[in-house]
Amino acid sequence: IKKTSSAPLFKRALEIAPPTDPDELSNLHSRLGIALIGERRFDEAQQHVEPALQLARTPQRKLMAYSFAQSLSHSQGRIAEAIAYGKEGIRVAPNSLRNLWLIQSELGQMLLECGETEEGIAMLRESIDRIEARRTTLPTLMPAPSEAGRAFGNRIFVYHVLEAALLGQGRLEDALSIAERTRGRALFDILHGHRWNRAIPAAEREREHALNQRIVDLNRELARSEGEAALKVREQLLEARAAFDELSLEIDLRYPRGDATTPQPLDLAEIRIDAGTAIVEYSLSADRKTINAYVVRSSGALFGLHLPAPQESVLSEVRLLRKQIESRDGGYRGQAQKLYELLIAPIAAHLEGARHLIIVPDGALWNVPFQALVTPSGEHLAERHAISYAPSLTTLQQRPVRRVARAQKDLLAFGDPLVSEQTTKSATERGLELASLPDAADEVKNLQRLYGAGRSTVYTGAAASEASFKELAPRYRVLHLAAHGIVDDSSPLYSAVVLAAKPDGEEDGFLEMREMRELDLQADLVVLSACDTGRGDLAPGEGMIGMSWALMAAGCPATVVSQWKADSQTTALLMVEFHKELLAGHSPAEALQRAQKKLWRSTKQWSWHPYYWAPFVVVTSTLP
Repeated sequence: IKKTSSAPLFKRALEIAPPTDPDELSNLHSRLGIALIGERRFDEAQQHVEPALQLARTPQRKLMAYSFAQSLSHSQGRIAEAIAYGKEGIRVAPNSLRNLWLIQSELGQMLLECGETEEGIAMLRESIDRIEARRTTLPTLMPAPSEAGRAFGNRIFVYHVLEAALLGQGRLEDALSIAERTRGRALFDILHGHRWNRAIPAAEREREHALNQRIVDLNRELARSEGEAALKVREQLLEARAAFDELSLEIDLRYPRGDATTPQPLDLAEIRIDAGTAIVEYSLSADRKTINAYVVRSSGALFGLHLPAPQESVLSEVRLLRKQIESRDGGYRGQAQKLYELLIAPIAAHLEGARHLIIVPDGALWNVPFQALVTPSGEHLAERHAISYAPSLTTLQQRPVRRVARAQKDLLAFGDPLVSEQTTKSATERGLELASLPDAADEVKNLQRLYGAGRSTVYTGAAASEASFKELAPRYRVLHLAAHGIVDDSSPLYSAVVLAAKPDGEEDGFLEMREMRELDLQADLVVLSACDTGRGDLAPGEGMIGMSWALMAAGCPATVVSQWKADSQTTALLMVEFHKELLAGHSPAEALQRAQKKLWRSTKQWSWHPYYWAPFVVVTSTLP
């Protein structure tokens, strides 16, 4: 798609702008000049520098003009002149929360280019402080964290430039601390934002309930509609979703969950990692050129480096491995070993003795099946380590203390929910065919025998309804859903687990992410024994916005989700073994590893390929 130039619009605005408003004229000269820089029309842009500077009256417009002048001089290689413009811009508007970060970030980069490393680092820190100060004046955007992430996305490059500079100086803890400030931010705010105690008036709750019911009713109507009528209902459904999200944002603005929170500075000595655990954090540079890797061990021991392979090359290899695994390609081992060499081998010496590996991915690295990577000796990585994923190191370090749980049973499990004809059709509209799940029914019945009737509640068929789950879920320590999963790539918060729907009830059978996050969970673990439940939206500054994210927001510190479409029969076997290991006292990551090993040993029918034994991963916000 060809990008339309904004320069003609600003040029026309200049022609018709009243001469009595010099501040606005300055603003238009600056914006036109910046547009021309983007098109590399430097000589034309130069004609607007003096008018922009001379006409500016307020500090904000002066700052804009100096930022434009700085960018033009920098683009043309006149570094000393650009630095002078940047410093003057800071002098005339030292307290701006809007654009000062931008002029400071470019100035910091230029100082680094000139070898003024400490001054450049200090300027980049000031830029980030401005970004953070601006951020704390805004609400936590709970309805659409991915949108909040995209707003953060055009600023995230500042963090990456500073991280690279600090890493180049060997200041590993400082570099990791900056990397941490680019991930898991909305989740951190939610976990620290007193989300269950908002005094929202009944009238607002009624509006929210009415809009939610409108979505449910339209989902049902869509399932009954055909042709042109279905298109009209779909349009109404999208409008209802937009209205619901807008109301949710309005409620957050009026009745905040808590102020946006800046995490405390990273202190590795305060992270209680045992000697058998290693945390590996990856950081993708904003310019798509490099990947940084950090390893944190007990007593704050830290190692970090730029990985040798280019970022784009690594991500290309990730896509290829995922394709091979999902298609059950028997030649996957060579690709899995190649990715091991790219992502693990450079840090392998620092993982010695680690029984448990906690991986904090970044961006598309959330799609790496680390458990299926193959070592030089031919082992899968899951044979050496119990593996889990985490949204951030800060969340592991600074997770709030959980409230005292109410009395509850151990296990609530739903399996093979009865799916009505309407639900099946509605799911087809979302791109999923809902086949029967007889293995799922056996799976949860076996879990009931394992836990005992007195410690568990198990529902199948029509009883496994969305309404029942919402009512019962807050009372149980472990939640297990063996059902179909739907991933909505266009609207991630409408991804769902498919449960039974009671006729003409208030629920449509789609337990959506937006509903998961509003549950008040006391559970220690949620197991989503369904396909693709580990997928989601990759948002700058947040990570994977998926079902595990929503359930953490609801209060549950750990989830088990799938990275691809799982085989029904092997999933049922794996999950029973997993729960046996949980009951034996193992952590979720260790229990999953031990269950996988049992599956390997039980039969060669499934052990030959990770498609069968490796789809499920643990996502956690707590240390073992």
